[in-house]
Amino acid sequence: MPCSGSGGRGQSSTFRIFVTVLLFVVVGLFFWKNYERSMDVILSSHLVRDETGTLSREQKDELSSFAMGLQDRFGFGLQIRVFEHFVEKPEPDSRVIFMGVSPACQEVEIVWPPVLRRALPEDFTRHMEEEHFEEYWQGENWSRGLYQALHMLKEELLAIEQE
Repeated sequence: MPCSGSGGRGQSSTFRIFVTVLLFVVVGLFFWKNYERSMDVILSSHLVRDETGTLSREQKDELSSFAMGLQDRFGFGLQIRVFEHFVEKPEPDSRVIFMGVSPACQEVEIVWPPVLRRALPEDFTRHMEEEHFEEYWQGENWSRGLYQALHMLKEELLAIEQE
């Protein structure tokens, strides 16, 4: 009879070890998912900045998703900044497309990576930089113009990719 009690203790300690390991795995997964979510928030705030507060959270998220998809598919990052006043152009970056928009000044500045500028048709880049937004300034419709510009950019990149 003395041996019958020791078998129960062995199963109990094995069960406790299993539960402890399972607990560590579950906590680790939650930590990892929280880390990924935090990094997405940090990256999206860097990709899309709106000084005017005009873009909704959903619009910023959508633009950030587009930027991340562009990076994944074509290898070019995208930074979008909406300025309260004049657009401040950054230095050209070989991997990042910069789109600066100032609705108050009706101004757009696009800084293309040098390789991409050479790959895109000249009439396309000129149109985007000088003409595209003109029709969207009236009626505070510039955000629609931004979405349309990004759609046109994606189409051009897909056309280049298929060549």
